[in-house]
Amino acid sequence: MFEKNGNNRGAVIVMFLVLLSVMMLMVAFSLDVGYVYATKAELQHAADAAALASIWELFEESPDFVGRIQEYAGYNRAADASTLNVLPEDVKVGYMQNPFDIQGEVDVESAEISNSIEVTIRRSQNVNGPLGLFLGAFTGLDEIQLHATARAVVTDRIIGFDSPPFPMNDSYPSSGQIMPFAIKNSLWDAITNSGEFLNDNGQMYIMVEGERIDINDDYSYEEMGHVLSFSDEIFECIMYTSDPGATGNYGTVDFGDPNNSAADLARQIEYGVNQDDLLYFGEDGFILDDGYIDGENEEDPFGYLNGDTGISWSIKDELQSQAGIPRIVALYEDVIDPHGNNTQFRITGFAAVVICDVIKKDKAVVIQPFGDQTGAGLIDVNGAGVIGFDAPHSSSLWVFGLSR
Repeated sequence: MFEKNGNNRGAVIVMFLVLLSVMMLMVAFSLDVGYVYATKAELQHAADAAALASIWELFEESPDFVGRIQEYAGYNRAADASTLNVLPEDVKVGYMQNPFDIQGEVDVESAEISNSIEVTIRRSQNVNGPLGLFLGAFTGLDEIQLHATARAVVTDRIIGFDSPPFPMNDSYPSSGQIMPFAIKNSLWDAITNSGEFLNDNGQMYIMVEGERIDINDDYSYEEMGHVLSFSDEIFECIMYTSDPGATGNYGTVDFGDPNNSAADLARQIEYGVNQDDLLYFGEDGFILDDGYIDGENEEDPFGYLNGDTGISWSIKDELQSQAGIPRIVALYEDVIDPHGNNTQFRITGFAAVVICDVIKKDKAVVIQPFGDQTGAGLIDVNGAGVIGFDAPHSSSLWVFGLSR
């Protein structure tokens, strides 16, 4: 027989108090952990915003990285810190060979042009104050120091496209897209190098492989879709029809199936190269010598595009519709088998141009470099570009991104 023992009631109370204490510790722990994670996320958002905003300072003549970072960090909060400050020593500006390597370090002493900005935002004793915890009496931890780091990167080593670049402006869906034209490298280098401009009784010209090519400064790109007729110190040249050195070819190339039509070219001129066009070259799109992705090749990258022959002037309306809209074209070094449809353009890069005018009587398309006379326009290809980390620099195309 079991007998009741009055002492059991006291034991239950003791057990209840012990379990209650454990439960309170667990609640305190879960509350504080959630609070810490939420604050950490807010710090990360602030660091991301500040890094992306400051990357544009790389293109300024007198950059103020810390000032821009502080401005955008200040728009954010983290828990009870209603505005955030950044220590100057928590800002790194420098170069990375592979700017998207999250394990890599920013070389702040590199002689290369800076392409990375790293920002760390803290809740610490030195800045913004440590994060106070709710139930430090239970956990023994009254406050904690937190930080978040973000790296904004930009690279111009674009060797191809695996998908069409996104539009730069919703009002002009073809802006920043690829057009089916190729410009000779030597012509592009000459038109973007003001030190080589020559003057013959007021007519400016450049020498390209021993040939004189007249250039003018008659147009000015003002804003998306608008070109005005006055000088802007950025010279123009003829993109089409030009003589690429192949019989019957005038600089149009097949981005996609060579068995295309004038209607396909008109579509690409007006709307850009689409995904199906790029998939013709394979699932990876059109990429110049892709060994550059792994840094294995020592020579310049290149790829081939078939040339078109006998293209009619029926594409003039589509060309005229693109006046004042920045577009991407291919750059070629030379042509292989320059006879009719067998012609292959050896493509070595890409550039951004603006169509200034379509001269119907001469069947000529006048272009100028997008941006400034160096061709340093800022067309962000929005992740569509394939990067070769050892490839030569592009003069006008860029990819921006975050790398934490």
